[in-house]
Amino acid sequence: MEGRLKPGCPLPSARTLANEWGISRITADAAYSHLLAEGFIHRRVGSGSYVAENILDISLAVSARKAEAESSTPLLSSRGKALSRHLIGAPGTLVTAPFQSGLPDLGTLPVLWRRLMGRQFSRIGRHMAGYGEPAGLEELRHAIADHITSHRGVRCTAEQIVITNGAQQGINLCARLLLDQGDKAWVEDPCYPPGVASLKGAGAKIVPIPVDSEGLAVSVGREKATEAKLAYITPSRQYPLGVSMSMARRMQILEWATENGSWIVEDDYDSEYRYHGQPLESLQGLDRSGRVIYVGTFSKVLFPSLRIGYLVLPHDLVSHFVAAKSISDRHVASLEQAALAEFLTEGHFTAHLRRMRKIYSARQNSLLEVAEKYWQQFMTVEPSFGGLFMLGKLRKGLNDVEASKRAAERGVRLRPLSPLYLEEPAQHGFLLGFAAYSEKEMAIAAKRLLEPT
Repeated sequence: MEGRLKPGCPLPSARTLANEWGISRITADAAYSHLLAEGFIHRRVGSGSYVAENILDISLAVSARKAEAESSTPLLSSRGKALSRHLIGAPGTLVTAPFQSGLPDLGTLPVLWRRLMGRQFSRIGRHMAGYGEPAGLEELRHAIADHITSHRGVRCTAEQIVITNGAQQGINLCARLLLDQGDKAWVEDPCYPPGVASLKGAGAKIVPIPVDSEGLAVSVGREKATEAKLAYITPSRQYPLGVSMSMARRMQILEWATENGSWIVEDDYDSEYRYHGQPLESLQGLDRSGRVIYVGTFSKVLFPSLRIGYLVLPHDLVSHFVAAKSISDRHVASLEQAALAEFLTEGHFTAHLRRMRKIYSARQNSLLEVAEKYWQQFMTVEPSFGGLFMLGKLRKGLNDVEASKRAAERGVRLRPLSPLYLEEPAQHGFLLGFAAYSEKEMAIAAKRLLEPT
C-alpha cells in the first residue's frame, strides 16, 4: 500500500521467505494465503506469487475511507475532550525527589502491611475472592465510621459510607451525579487542580472564589454566583495555602447551601496530621441540613498506591452513589479493604498517626532550618500547623514556574504555586513537601538549588 512493492512485482517463495526470516514454513504459507484472500497478491501456477496489479486501487480506496472517517467522525465527545485535557500523574511527575509535595514517608509501613495482607491471603475464600459490595466491605465501613466520628467530628453511620478508589474517584462521582451541563460550581482560588478537573469534566461552569486568612470568601461567592449548585472546598487545611476556614465562614457557607439547596463537597485530604493541638473538626459535623458530602482518603496518611478513599453521604444520596460506583468499577479491591479494616480496628492506625505526627513535625522543623540557612535571599518559608507540605513565598519579581524548571534540572522538585490560581493576580511560591524526606536529603537538595548551572 505504501508503493514500495510495485504492481506485478515477484515475491519470494514461501520456502525462501521462511529460510530468510527463520520462521516456520507454515507461518509463511499462512501469511501469503491471508494476502491472497484480501486481494493484495495473486499466484500463477508454476510461476510463484506477485503483487496484485490493482494494488494502487486498493491502497487509494483504503486511504480514502480512512480520511473520510477521520474528517466526519469526532474522536471524542465534548465531555471526553474536557476530561482529556487533565492528566493526573503525567509522565515525568511520578519520580520521587525532594521537595515533592503531597507524599507521606513511604518507608514506614511495609513490614506491618505485608503481615496484614498475608493474613488476608491465608483467609481468602468465596467471600473474599468473589465480587464485592459496591459500597465497600462492611467491616471497613464500620471501622472508618468509628474513627471519623471520634477523631474528625463527622456525624455518620457505616451505612452512609461508600468506599472509593481514592479521593479522586469520590470527587468525580460527586461531579457526575450532582451536576448537569452548565451548572455553576464554586471552587477555591488558588485550587486543587484534580478536583476542579472533575467538575469541568462533568460540564460544570467553574466560579473561582478567592481565599483569604479565613478561607473561602463566601460573600464573594454569593455576589458572583449565589445560584451555584455545588461548592468544592478544603476547609480544614486549604489546598494549597494551608489556612483553615473560620467558624464564621463555615456557618456562612452552610447557610448558603441550605438556602440554595446546593451541595458542599468537603475534601479532608490531610487533616489527620496536625502538629499543634487536636485536628479541627469537620464541616460535615456542623451540617444539620444534609448538604455536605465528606471526602476522605488513606493515600496521604498511609501510602498513595493503596488507592482507598471514602465518601460520607447524606442518607438520601447513598443508593444513587452506590449504583454509580457499581457502574464505574464494581468495587474496590477486597483484600486491601480487609487489611485496612484490621489495621483500623486493631489500633495500628491510631498508633501510626501518633508516630508519624512526631516524625513529620521534626522534619518540618528541619526544613525551616534548611530554608533559613540556604534560601533567605530569595524565599520565605512559613511553618504549617499541619499537613505534608509548607508554603514558600518567593521574593517579588521572581517567577516560580521558571525557577521550578531550573530546580528540576538539578534533580529537585518544587511545585510552583502560581499555576494553581484560576484568576490573577497570582502569588509566586512553592509547595515544599517535607514528610517523605530525611533531614540529610533536604539539606543536600537545598544546597543543590544554589549550584551554578
